[in-house]
Amino acid sequence: MTAVEYSSASALTGYYQSRTSNRPARHWATEKLIHDLAAIGLLQFFEGPGSNPMALSGASTEKLWLKTGAGVTETPGSFRKYKGSGSSSDETNWLVVNPGTYLLHLGNLSPTASAEFYASRTAAAAASIATGTTFVQTAGYWAAGDGGGALYKKVGSEPSHAGKFQSADGAWWEIGEAIPNVRQFGAKGDGTTDDTSAIQAAIDVGSNRAVYIPAGTYRLTGVVKVSGTSANRTNMAVFGDGPATRLVLDATLTANVMEITNGSGFVVRDLTLVGNRGTWTPVYLTDAVYRNSNGLYVGGHSGSAVTNVLVSNVTADSNALSGFCIGTGPLNAPDAGSGVDGVRVDGCRSSNNHVGLNGGTQVNVAITGCEFTGIVSNGIVNDTNSTVVSVTGCTLDVSSSGFAIQCYESDNLTYVGNSITGGNAGVFALNCNYVSISSNAITSSVGAGITIKNSTQIMVTGNNIQSVTGDGIKVWDNSRRVSVTSNTVGLSTLNNLYIQAQFVNVADNVFYEGGRNGIFLDGCADCTVVFNVSRDNGNSGSGYDGIKLTNSSTIRLVGNVCQDFQATKTQEYGVRSTGTSDNNTLWLNTLSSNGTGTYLLSGTANVIGANGASLIDAQVFDVSRSVDGTTEFRAINANAGSSANSRVIASNGTSEGGVITRGTGHANAQRVILYSSSASEGIEVLLNSTRRAFFPQAGGMIIGPTSAIATNATDGFLYVPACAGTPTGTPTSQTGKVPIVVDSTNNKLYFYSGGTWRDAGP
Repeated sequence: MTAVEYSSASALTGYYQSRTSNRPARHWATEKLIHDLAAIGLLQFFEGPGSNPMALSGASTEKLWLKTGAGVTETPGSFRKYKGSGSSSDETNWLVVNPGTYLLHLGNLSPTASAEFYASRTAAAAASIATGTTFVQTAGYWAAGDGGGALYKKVGSEPSHAGKFQSADGAWWEIGEAIPNVRQFGAKGDGTTDDTSAIQAAIDVGSNRAVYIPAGTYRLTGVVKVSGTSANRTNMAVFGDGPATRLVLDATLTANVMEITNGSGFVVRDLTLVGNRGTWTPVYLTDAVYRNSNGLYVGGHSGSAVTNVLVSNVTADSNALSGFCIGTGPLNAPDAGSGVDGVRVDGCRSSNNHVGLNGGTQVNVAITGCEFTGIVSNGIVNDTNSTVVSVTGCTLDVSSSGFAIQCYESDNLTYVGNSITGGNAGVFALNCNYVSISSNAITSSVGAGITIKNSTQIMVTGNNIQSVTGDGIKVWDNSRRVSVTSNTVGLSTLNNLYIQAQFVNVADNVFYEGGRNGIFLDGCADCTVVFNVSRDNGNSGSGYDGIKLTNSSTIRLVGNVCQDFQATKTQEYGVRSTGTSDNNTLWLNTLSSNGTGTYLLSGTANVIGANGASLIDAQVFDVSRSVDGTTEFRAINANAGSSANSRVIASNGTSEGGVITRGTGHANAQRVILYSSSASEGIEVLLNSTRRAFFPQAGGMIIGPTSAIATNATDGFLYVPACAGTPTGTPTSQTGKVPIVVDSTNNKLYFYSGGTWRDAGP
């Protein structure tokens, strides 16, 4: 990868006047180091494209040949160090070296320091090295060119780690690499040699360093412990060359490939961790299996959580349990330990494992941009006591026996922007609180796309769920305070949305072409269903609707569109309720163009109106509430075949009468009718349980209470208009009626008759 380039105006320009104005920064830095070393008398160098170097002099100066071709290129040519014997013009007397490592450490030498070169660590150990030599450079560990070449520094006593050797003269030498290479500790990476101890030895050099594992296949007969050894390393980085670096666990071993069980500040990146799934059958749901059958295990023990871990670009393949176990004891494991606090799993791949990633007691964990394929059971598990966990931008393809994402007894979880295929559910939340599931694409689950079970404070928003075998979204088993908004759910084998819960808000969703109902509320209470589209559902048989309620009460259905535009309509009603479904509101919905009708409701105390279509005849709904404490009213859908909208009749008791309102679709629009079908009773107007007016069945109108008023009464009178003086205007004519008015100045009553106002006295 090309690094950031500097312009010729850079501070480094003075070193490279013969170069082009723009060069990769890492090459400029290499050249600068060479010039600096030459400037202090530590290095003499020759640079040329293919011709042998000229003779170089200088007793205490290292001699380096940059066989680079035409200048410094993006991929430098070989760097060669003069052996110190024979003609410098003879190419065989020059040793190929690792330029980065060699130059880095030469830069730390003083002009008086001296170094010697050996073909291998074994050769250096067999040599009697001159007393004045302070550094030794080897070209390999076992043999020159095997990738194990390293810089060693002379120390006064035997080091406590394996990065050392003792020369024949008795001196001790300690590896001086800033970033040790596991091949510098004897690892071969040939797929046959047991490299376990060599890799572990490289890590055990000490904390606060990185360890590099070059490309190769490294056979393991035990776990590689990044931390958790007797030294309990911290601030460690272990990295490789991506998929080309493979750590492979021997068959039949009950072990992690790599683990971190203590400390803080770890990086594991650019590796492939291969387990032994298929060669043994673990007994799941035991602590031993959960902690010892993973590609990478990260989890604290003994009351101490592992903190601040980055896992990046790691592939975990064919592990008996999990590709990654982040946290301790997933799913009922005893002695769960202290888990983790602050882990990021970024750009990783989990393939062909029993579980993709699992773990409990996960705190502040972010899983981003990962791939999970060929998973036998669950894709991702966030288990007991986890909090502040997010799964973002991941791709999951799991088998039908597990969940793509499962969270259990945990809080404050976020699942956003993931692509999920297969699984018994796309996302399954059980006994959780404060979970956000948003903007995920879920398809082909054999169960529900999203399942919320016995959980509270859950937000399901902006998801696209298609072609699942179960319900598109399922909220049930005592779940509460769930919000389902702005989702698109279609082609579900069962219901696109199934709810068996309390306090659920369903808003602005699209549910289409479900096998059963678009929305099914089964035994629900206190739910709001507003501004949803539910269309073309009921494709698996009869008896299914846009919205169906069974034994559900206090449900508010407002502003929904429930229609069927298929050539053969399968969505029978826009809205239907069955069983004991009381105190529900059906208002301002569009319910036309369904197979059987707009709505069909049962139960009592339901309020219906303004639903944008002809209402169904002869459906009666009792409103179990009283007015003025005494009068029970009833709401009746009594469409007589007109196109009137929003027709409501309110009646007292069994008289089947009340108020009829007619919408704009009727010839008598905006008319309010007081109506009673009783042969013996009229219509009363009451206020505070007192009759103010009465319309007898025989005709006319009676003003005031049922009995005479007292002489000292202050209310109950008929009030007519008054004017200050004799009326003179011509009143608007009302057929068969005359107006009256009181002259309040002269205290006279006037009525208009025969084209003039007439004085009625006194």
